[in-house]
Amino acid sequence: MTINGEDVSLSEFEYIWNKNNSNQTADSTSLDEYIDMFVTFKLKVAAGKEAGLDTMESFKNELAGYRAQLTPQYLKDDQMEKALQEEAYQLMQTYVDASHILLPVKDDEKAVYQQAMEIRQAILNGASFEEMAKEHSADNSRNQGGYLGNTLSSRYIYPFAKAAVQLKDGEISMPVRTQFGYHLIKLHGKKQAYGQYLSGHILKAANASATEEAKAKAKEEIFDIYRELQAGRSFEEMANGYRNDDRYVVGKDGKYPLLRGGSLPIEYEDAVFALKDGEYSRPFQTAYGWHIVKRYETLAFPAIEEVQQEINQMIQRDERRELPFKSFSEKLKKDYHYQLDEHALQLLIITLSERKNLDASSMRVLSKFPIIASFDNNELTAVKFVEFLQKNEAAKQDLNKAWADFVHESLIAYEDSQLESKYPAFGLLMKEYHDGMLLFEISNANVWNKASTDTLGLEKYFKKHKKDFRWEEPRFKGVVVGCHEESMVKEVKKLANSLPIDSIAPVLKRTYNNDSTSNVRVDKGTWFRGGSNPMVNKVVFNTGDWNPNGHYPYFFYVGEIQKQPKSADDVRGKATAQYQDYLEAEWIADLKEKYPVVINQEVVKLLK
Repeated sequence: MTINGEDVSLSEFEYIWNKNNSNQTADSTSLDEYIDMFVTFKLKVAAGKEAGLDTMESFKNELAGYRAQLTPQYLKDDQMEKALQEEAYQLMQTYVDASHILLPVKDDEKAVYQQAMEIRQAILNGASFEEMAKEHSADNSRNQGGYLGNTLSSRYIYPFAKAAVQLKDGEISMPVRTQFGYHLIKLHGKKQAYGQYLSGHILKAANASATEEAKAKAKEEIFDIYRELQAGRSFEEMANGYRNDDRYVVGKDGKYPLLRGGSLPIEYEDAVFALKDGEYSRPFQTAYGWHIVKRYETLAFPAIEEVQQEINQMIQRDERRELPFKSFSEKLKKDYHYQLDEHALQLLIITLSERKNLDASSMRVLSKFPIIASFDNNELTAVKFVEFLQKNEAAKQDLNKAWADFVHESLIAYEDSQLESKYPAFGLLMKEYHDGMLLFEISNANVWNKASTDTLGLEKYFKKHKKDFRWEEPRFKGVVVGCHEESMVKEVKKLANSLPIDSIAPVLKRTYNNDSTSNVRVDKGTWFRGGSNPMVNKVVFNTGDWNPNGHYPYFFYVGEIQKQPKSADDVRGKATAQYQDYLEAEWIADLKEKYPVVINQEVVKLLK
């Protein structure tokens, strides 16, 4: 079809039709009705375009915001994303028992890397890893010879975790770069994390800083508790008692909620999974003190679908969040035949390194540079790269990395610009957003807002259609005033009777109420006999069982009882709704007369 000279494709109509009729069986009648509705929709959109609503900055910004929410799913490597999720799931289930040596990077990264390689070679030649850690590592773990403990690999930053799980027992890693510097990792062992478990806990606290006397006392007390358990005392009773130092579980029968492997120290979980359901352990010691645990139930480790949200959050916290996009841009290089002039790039980097201040003469030099790279008729020039650097000051610290980021950004931006044509479903969805926003704005201007603000037009419509607004019961229109003291009623009533009806509420409240005292209450409206306001029923219509009490027991009213509405204000809600319908019908009739509509009936027959 064609509306106001603009073609509407069959695919667009089918997209909207299928979306709005997914649960219906199409027949010729419903299709004809829907075509009429669709034409009306498109006529309104045409009016919005003619009014220039889609050229307003506010409109374009809102539409761009919708688009930005949709585009990421089209600009990333889905296979890479899935692989990262599966890898994260495995990291959540793998304990690594490891040590490391950390060498922070300050200025000369190559020198630090070389130092790491020399230390690694010394260890491979027979030097003690522990002694090298004490001598060279900048991490606090150097005091323990670099030992980090037996920890879920997912607790470590990603590059460290990934490297650690790939090692064999006893192996020393190559230098691993993280935000903290270079690491040498030694793997002592790794194991699969336990599944889920329900457990109870009794603790006598005595950590590493406790005195020997305190440690001995904790041991003595935990064995006293154990003997009482052996004598028949309930574990839950003992866990709830004052002698349990794990205050989290006191009052909960000693029970933790359902946890999964890696939630608590490995020694605790080893003890739990060594038991059978319903058994409790002998006392055992950890860095936190002495423990007795009880096992209630164990379950399998959650399926990946159950922890998907946690996995996604984990990936979003570090450099992994960028990897699917970086991988996607590498694919785009192949798709768009990316070509790089390596010599020109190195010459550009040398030039930029030597010219710290890029003045006008520098820009003239750069403008004469050959094209550095190209893809699908897009040219990446020296000037464009400099413009990128000027927007990203931090990127100037590493020009090679900055170039890679510039290429990535350029490829993604170009692909973004092609989405509507490359992915028809995306183009249709964006058109739906665009037209839906236009429909809202133009309808608001011509119908909804107009019906609410055009008081003269509304009143004219009311007078012409009075029969549509007749009441079955008389109604009171006015104000009902409640006073705190009987002595003030006469004065308040006199003032109220001297005022226009619309001024009574604000004037009385301003005169008799303040921030600390409220002497009058004023209710303004239109109510019918036997309606939902018992006060009006009693005070005005003298019906019902309402008795004045509370802070405002003395009432009077100002207004009148009307058998029928006298103005649109008396039936504003209903009148406004009908006036909206009237305005819309008139508007649609005008649009059909103003904008030509041509429907291809041959295509309609195919749809039927």
